[in-house]
Amino acid sequence: MKRRFMPTIIAAFFILAVSSCTSFKREGDVLIKYTGKATEVSIPDGITKIGDNAFDSCRNLIEITLPDSITEIGNYAFNWCSSLTSINIPDGVTIIGKNTFTNCLSLESITIPNSVTEIGNYAFSGCSSLTSITIPKGVTEIGRAAFSGCSSLTSITIPKGITTISDYMFQNCENLTNVTIPDGVTKIGIAAFNKCSSLTSVNIPFSVKTIYEDAFKGCDNVEIYYNGGIYDNESIFTKVFNFKYTKM
Repeated sequence: MKRRFMPTIIAAFFILAVSSCTSFKREGDVLIKYTGKATEVSIPDGITKIGDNAFDSCRNLIEITLPDSITEIGNYAFNWCSSLTSINIPDGVTIIGKNTFTNCLSLESITIPNSVTEIGNYAFSGCSSLTSITIPKGVTEIGRAAFSGCSSLTSITIPKGITTISDYMFQNCENLTNVTIPDGVTKIGIAAFNKCSSLTSVNIPFSVKTIYEDAFKGCDNVEIYYNGGIYDNESIFTKVFNFKYTKM
């Protein structure tokens, strides 16, 4: 006697589909909360915003696909998604909110689209597996401690539109070896590169007017290349930062 499994298979797919749909709580085109436990998630087309805390602490989540309709990602949206390794940010997103990817411990790389103009406070803080990130030219503001604790990050290029290296921006990026600060930056904030113990080279442009005292604290091997005359006295640099000084 032949056994028929087709109804069982169809029923299984139906249950899976229903379960997937009911895991999304939405208000109109805003995804308010994901309540499922899947490792891979595709957000439905038509959603334009990932709400604040929508995937907060979804620690089973490994991969997520965002539709092209997404234009906004809220604060803490993927906070503590500690297993997340892959996510696409669609063109059209303009702001990455504060703490959006905080403590995504398994996230190794991410591409930020050219449409993004602002990266919020602590946006990628604690992403300890992040080895590379490309910040597009259109970004004009990067918030406080945005990349702090990205201990696997080795290099980064700051776009020319940035005027302030925010407080604690790269604190505890212990494998960061070099960074170029673009002309147009006027301030390097408190502890911006604190404990970047592998940092060997930093170019500081003439436009920089203010450097806070702990900006390079704990960077024992850094060599500063300074293209300007504001701090043209080696003793001032040594007193503040305890580093080797070379004027370009």
